[in-house]
Amino acid sequence: MKKSFKDITQALLFIWRSSKQWTIAHLSLLVLQAILPLATLYLMKLIIDSITFHSGAIQDINFEQILYYIVLFGIVTLSVSIVDILSNLVKETQQQLVTDYMATLIQQKSIELDLAYYEMPDHRDTFHRAQHEAIYRPIFVFESVTNIFKNGLSLLAISGLLIYLHWGIALVLILTSIPSFMVKIKYARKIYEWDRNQTQLNRKGNYYNSLLTHSYSAKELRVFNLASIFKLKFKEIREQLFAEKFRILKHRSMFALLARLGEVIAVILTYAFITYKTVQGNITVGDLVMYFQAFQKGQTYLLQSMQGLAQLYQNRLFLSYIFEFFQLESTVKEVEAPTTLNESMQEGIRFENVSFQYHRARKPALKNISLNLEKGKVIALVGENGSGKT
Repeated sequence: MKKSFKDITQALLFIWRSSKQWTIAHLSLLVLQAILPLATLYLMKLIIDSITFHSGAIQDINFEQILYYIVLFGIVTLSVSIVDILSNLVKETQQQLVTDYMATLIQQKSIELDLAYYEMPDHRDTFHRAQHEAIYRPIFVFESVTNIFKNGLSLLAISGLLIYLHWGIALVLILTSIPSFMVKIKYARKIYEWDRNQTQLNRKGNYYNSLLTHSYSAKELRVFNLASIFKLKFKEIREQLFAEKFRILKHRSMFALLARLGEVIAVILTYAFITYKTVQGNITVGDLVMYFQAFQKGQTYLLQSMQGLAQLYQNRLFLSYIFEFFQLESTVKEVEAPTTLNESMQEGIRFENVSFQYHRARKPALKNISLNLEKGKVIALVGENGSGKT
């Protein structure tokens, strides 16, 4: 739990450092998005009650009062639309700023790492995962947190309204949302584990794709007629990945459907209860419409809050990819006060008893190699991959 909180906090710091002003604007608009829709509920109740309150002739209805409520309803509805448009503008702008900021961090870390990391499969996997997750995962964490905040505010107000009618309605609302939440949490972990285990296969597929689409390999593909072979390899990898992920998503959908069945039953029972209260004369027709919409919105807010928590959990899992990469340390340190060679090279470069072994290799690529590269000569080092040329 402590590590999860630390990772989420660090992700939010990425957001704050990359776009302070846009973050403040985003949060301010979220508060308005949470409050304004609730005002439309109450205004709709006032309009309906103003019409149905007078059981006598039509002339008894105070049309001016109703028109006043309708104008307010229109103003609030327009305000909701304006806030939504501004929120989308802020969100998209912030996403671009965060993406650029995270790309800069990844680039800087890549420059600092030893060249040996680029030869190690494990570290290549770490780099691949960080590269694909760092660009958008922090903003996903921020969106999850802000969605929980926004839906939580709306849900708090809706719950107070429903509890005023009957405390049991709020309890039913909460209990029926728990199964969906548990399904999301369970399969968030499954998808994360699957994604981590398939990193090398994903990298392999990306490699085939780069060979088929980049200019540096276009000539060789045509000369040696390799395009059809690489296309087949790429297709096999993608089909395997698709089949495995589809199996997970299919099981998740089945359990989600069962969980949703309980939510539908709750809606039917709640609507029946509100209708019964109206028929008995305990609440007005305007109250009926307001409570119908309040329960519907409350269910939506709660489900979105639960979904936000599940997404936050999943995004936190994927954040580990980024922090794994940032935690890599170079063994070759930069010299604080490097010595400048003022004199030109006289003899050349001499290697004496040089040995090198790749990470996790069974035997050294070089063992006690001595070599003299004389000044002014062109030297060609020829050998297979992994033979120690670099």
